[in-house]
Amino acid sequence: MVLLLTELQSCRELKRYIAEGRSIVREIEADTYEENPALFREYITAPPDVKALMDNQFKNVKTHARLLSKAMWYEWRMKLLDGLKEGLVQIGAGMEEDAEILSHQEGLLDPILPQLTEANTRLQNKRRDLQAQADALASCDQEELRQSRAELASIDEDLQAKLKLVEQLEQEHASKEEATRLASERREEFQAEIKEAERVRQESRGWKTAEVTALQANVKALEDAYGWKIVSAAGSSLTMMYKDTLQLYFSPSSFLTPGSSSAPSNPDNAAISLTYIADAHEFHPKPLTTEKRFFLQIIRAQLQCLRQADIMTSDLLNFITRNWEAALVIAEEVRSLNTQYITEASITSDEVMTTNATLLVKHLRTKLEVAFEVQARGSDGDNGMEGLDIAVRSKVKVVYGEDLKEDKMASWMDERLKAQESWVGAVGKLDEKLKGRGKK
Repeated sequence: MVLLLTELQSCRELKRYIAEGRSIVREIEADTYEENPALFREYITAPPDVKALMDNQFKNVKTHARLLSKAMWYEWRMKLLDGLKEGLVQIGAGMEEDAEILSHQEGLLDPILPQLTEANTRLQNKRRDLQAQADALASCDQEELRQSRAELASIDEDLQAKLKLVEQLEQEHASKEEATRLASERREEFQAEIKEAERVRQESRGWKTAEVTALQANVKALEDAYGWKIVSAAGSSLTMMYKDTLQLYFSPSSFLTPGSSSAPSNPDNAAISLTYIADAHEFHPKPLTTEKRFFLQIIRAQLQCLRQADIMTSDLLNFITRNWEAALVIAEEVRSLNTQYITEASITSDEVMTTNATLLVKHLRTKLEVAFEVQARGSDGDNGMEGLDIAVRSKVKVVYGEDLKEDKMASWMDERLKAQESWVGAVGKLDEKLKGRGKK
């Protein structure tokens, strides 16, 4: 269609230019007839050779005029095409804008068009049903229809009366429920007052000697079973003592509550300290030996690394109990060894303690140094609550005397330790074994 309009416009313009050219040619012919130009007079009177030259020049003029006419024609056509191109570009831009508007409208209609189509179908079906009902009513007996309508009206009146009765009954039921609620609230208030009175009576009543004695016996039984006793409590902090040897200061509110999965009231780590107090007793003080100090500093370091919000207080107490009992076992081994041999215990690193026992083999004139190296490190599993990993290994060094095999003796000692034999027993058996051999 656009191309057809372009061609029609070109034809109209061309006809107009042709008409203008013809009128201009007619005017020139008329002027020529009225007054013959000098050039034409010269051409008529010119000799043949000059006339041939002039014919050639006329041909050139004619060719030049035709070329100028073509140049004007192509210039006019380019202007016409430029105008048409500009119009087509504007039409294309308008069509693109219309396409964007249509696509936007389609985007708006697509989500609701299925619903509208479904609603239209449903309404059409409803209209057909209503029309069928109306046709059926028009074809039925009118008298019977009026009677049915009268019966329906009476039924509606009865229904309205019953609805009013139901509404009245609901109001009465609501008023009775309100009275019941108020009575329940008063009953709860009375029960709370009774409980408060019972609590005050329990707090104000006197304690019988038998009750006090029973409670003291229960507390004593718990202290004997677990070794822990409460020393003091201040605010949210608690001080406990384990077998009159260790004193633990901590805040139970920073630990998990038994039977509760919620976070503690204080999710941050609170201050916690573990102190050795057996050396401060007025009667029979027990000094802090090297082996006990070694385990005490490891337990302290583990307590500082715990995330208190992830463990319970019972786990904390069990952790300290297990590790301190292990420390007492090592301390008893060192004490027993010290009763028969010259012994010296030293802490060589944060996790390693060495106990050196001197063994003199008289008939070999040999002096041996038996070292028990105890390595204790915290466990990474279960938030560090599994206890310390304790490993004991032995070393034997010949100070002077016979050239004995130190590695063989150390391996033999490790076998005795793996068999759960005491340190002093293992050293004694090593002494007996060396006594059974003679000099080299």
